[in-house]
Amino acid sequence: MCSFKKVSPITSTGSLLCTSWKQITSTEVPAVSVIANNSSCFQRLYAVLEALSGVEPGEDVLRLAHKVQALPNVSFKGIQCYNGWNQHIRKVTDRQAAIDLVVEKTRKALQILKDNAVECNYITGGGTGSYVFMDVDYSNNLDESGALVTDFSQSLYVLSTVQSVVPGNRAILNTGLKGISLDSGVPKIFGHRDLTFSNGGDEHGIVRPSGNLKVGDQVWLIPGHCDPTVNMHNWIVGVGDQVWLIPGHCDPTVNMHNWIVGVRGGIVECLWPITGRGPGV
Repeated sequence: MCSFKKVSPITSTGSLLCTSWKQITSTEVPAVSVIANNSSCFQRLYAVLEALSGVEPGEDVLRLAHKVQALPNVSFKGIQCYNGWNQHIRKVTDRQAAIDLVVEKTRKALQILKDNAVECNYITGGGTGSYVFMDVDYSNNLDESGALVTDFSQSLYVLSTVQSVVPGNRAILNTGLKGISLDSGVPKIFGHRDLTFSNGGDEHGIVRPSGNLKVGDQVWLIPGHCDPTVNMHNWIVGVGDQVWLIPGHCDPTVNMHNWIVGVRGGIVECLWPITGRGPGV
């Protein structure tokens, strides 16, 4: 992690962006090369910017720090040891072993920096655990006893509407790949373990009875209420009924929408614009 020192008010960054694009694919350490090739531009920025560059733990960390220290208007601030995959490891013991491995690599990197008199002020890591959004994937993690974690409930849902029904076979929803992320698995249907969701393409999702039901059985969905925790009476599925989908992966699902609708006690209380949505930076 690097930061650019405050120097003077912003004038223009157009040349910075253009030059960066030309250089980013042809260098050993792209982020450092971009900084080096545009260091004069940073003298015009009255701001602190951050640049992240990933390297393997060990000697590469030291080489990166030395390259950064040699650049004008740039300072080396610290290392980031976040490993997001650890949060998707189901068993507590396996997850702990993976975390221990990351910690050990971090210790070695810090020791190399210390032995070479490189100051490292920031060490960041870890990740979000149980929190208010959650998703299906996180809810599949196990506790110390090997049982599913049930200490929380989701608060992020995608509200979907039934568009057509084949009795005893399937219902078609108006939520597909454009409305909910499937990269970490399909969503669950809130309150209905007897129903499963499958991909129906860009615009649609398919709901079918699970394997424990047979064709011809009646299936039940949540009524079209604006809060999934209120008035949960089962209705036979029909066109126009609404269902609450728990996303398989919360981050990319939120990124597909313009607004989050905040509901409390069955009443829409607020609308939050998702101003940070986009391809990322």
